[in-house]
Formats: sequence, C-alpha cells, structure tokens
Amino acid sequence: MFARLVLVRSLTILALAIATVSWFALLTHPRPCHRAAAAQADTPPPRSAGVVLVATEAMPDPTFVGTRILLLHHDAQGAVGVITNHPVDESADHRLTAGGPVEPDTVIVLHSDDWRAAETQTVCDGVRSTPARAVMAASHRGEGPARSLIYLGYAGWGPGQLQAELDEGVWRVESALPGEGL
Repeated sequence: MFARLVLVRSLTILALAIATVSWFALLTHPRPCHRAAAAQADTPPPRSAGVVLVATEAMPDPTFVGTRILLLHHDAQGAVGVITNHPVDESADHRLTAGGPVEPDTVIVLHSDDWRAAETQTVCDGVRSTPARAVMAASHRGEGPARSLIYLGYAGWGPGQLQAELDEGVWRVESALPGEGL
C-alpha cells in the first residue's frame, strides 16, 4: 500500500514537472497515434471538439478496441483526444488514468467547469481543460476545480487521418455526455 502511495505521489510530481511543456503546443501540432497519417488536400471541415469517438467492431488496432475517446481538438493539422473508459486510480490526492498510447509522459488535465484560468479551454458541457501546472497550483491554494482527472498520454491523429478512419467505419461519432471525461 505504501509503495503504491509513493508511486502515485511520484507520478503527481512528474505531472507537475512535465506540465511545463506547453499543452497548447500539443493541440496545434498533434502526433498521430497509429497508422501512417493519410494526408489529404481535400480534408472536409473538422469535427468540433467535445464529441466522443466510439470504436466500432471494424477497429483493427487492439489498443483501441472497445474505447471511447473524448475529442479535445480537431482541425486540418490533426486531432487529439483522451480515452475516457480506462480505469481510474483514485487512491491518491489526484485521480490518474491513461489517456492514450501517444507520449505517455504528457499530462492533460480535464476538470469541472466551476473554475478557470487564463489558459482554460472548454471541452464539452461541464468539462474544461487547463495546463496541469495551473490546476495543481490553484488546487494547492484551495482555489482549483471541485473535480479533476489527470490523463497521462493521449490519442492523436495526423492531418486527414481521423477523417480516413471515420470513412472506413472504424469510429462512430456521438455527442459527449455532460461531464464526460471526469
């Protein structure tokens, strides 16, 4: 039990250290998570963030079989999302889960909409995203969000890749539920 607590606290410290890397740089230059990016000059307009991608039976990648991914960002440069149905470790001060296979040392914090910082972005109804260092600092002062979840890693697609997978029937698009991802 003590070893697990030390591990979780170490991950929290690691999250704070890694959070110095700009989360918004990730949003503007996502890295694909699987298969080569299918760059297409005629990429249709991007789907809005805040939708959920649900893996269909056509999903060929075992990493994503049965997953729900909350899309955080999608534009002509690519897309970024987090897997919302992985188990959550709630044994420490901060709730942690794996967000996806890309850059597992990248920290993404989703939190309730009762708090915001200058860098905060709305993801969907009831859910916001703010760089980890701002959330951790505010929480330490007792001013942070009432509820938050730290994601380590993410799912990412290069230009045109997500649209190609949608066209293949690999993903079904659903509206995010209020509070999805928390």
